[in-house]
Amino acid sequence: MLASSLLVACGDGEQPDDPTRWTVDLHGADVFVYQPSAETGCLAATDERLGAATTVEVLGADATWYLLADGFRLIRRVNALSEHRPETLRPRTEALVQRAGPRIVFGANGCPTESEAVWQEGDVVTRLARTHDAQFRGVALVNSALEMAPARDVDGWDSPWEAGVHLVKEVPEGFVVGGGVLIDEVTLLTAAHLGVDADFCFSRAPDAGVAWAAGDFLCTIGSVTEHDRVDLAVVHLSEPVDGPFAPLRPTALAVDDAFYVQRFGAQQARDFGDSTVHSVGLNNADCAAWPFPSTFTSVDPLVGPADAGSPVYAGAELVGITHGEACFPVNDEEGRHTFVHLPAMLDFIEEAQQASE
Repeated sequence: MLASSLLVACGDGEQPDDPTRWTVDLHGADVFVYQPSAETGCLAATDERLGAATTVEVLGADATWYLLADGFRLIRRVNALSEHRPETLRPRTEALVQRAGPRIVFGANGCPTESEAVWQEGDVVTRLARTHDAQFRGVALVNSALEMAPARDVDGWDSPWEAGVHLVKEVPEGFVVGGGVLIDEVTLLTAAHLGVDADFCFSRAPDAGVAWAAGDFLCTIGSVTEHDRVDLAVVHLSEPVDGPFAPLRPTALAVDDAFYVQRFGAQQARDFGDSTVHSVGLNNADCAAWPFPSTFTSVDPLVGPADAGSPVYAGAELVGITHGEACFPVNDEEGRHTFVHLPAMLDFIEEAQQASE
């Protein structure tokens, strides 16, 4: 389901006499403005109306819709009396498609639907507007023909997972690979069992393989503080890095809360897994009790090899670190995964940060 509780659009406030503006003259009163519905993701009429003889700027159009220049707002083309599209449109901010997949368009019913055309990884697109729900699912409008891609697959907007990092260590047998997440300019969190030391490097690049070949990794791991019972390591960097950083959630998760995992085992920073909380407690992969409530388990299987240490988010907040499989038969079903419950670990994290200063 696509939702629209959060809306983002690009616009730079050009004046009406700008010759690069694409404008439409409307006829009739009460022109309905449409936005994606929070329940279905399909376009639905809002309470907003545009009056008669109004001229509006648009950023794109298909056979049925015009995209207005402010917000993820559309009007029907039948409401246009005339259109003024210049030969040269004003410059657009570029974005990048990070994952191959079908191009999404508005269907006859106004719902996002997959077309026969596809996006290729690395396609350069334009950043027009985006709609997403609290878990950052949704669609991004990425060209003037109103073609879209999943919001999580398009680089160019601020997103929680931009704080996530690939962790890599080269060894004689190959590489040790895992995930981590930056919480400030000199601190990242990961799983203790990954064994991070000064020989590890990290990168925020979307594709770890390409980044490694290009030398796009920082090798500035300083000291590491591991929790004595929980699979959590606070990694101190020897040199500061720029943001964005992931904000730590201060309140505990509850059963049925939604969350999503940023996976790094596939070497792609745009690989995500969505689930809800099955339980909050103390179970871990070894069936050994940790302090309550230091872990939470997922309803669904989410992670795989090399995903250790990957960050877990609820909305825009960091809530967990990937640990591994849930203990069975302590849990009632196989296939769940266990994560370090960060709201229960804030004191440890703060003490480790202060000790490194």
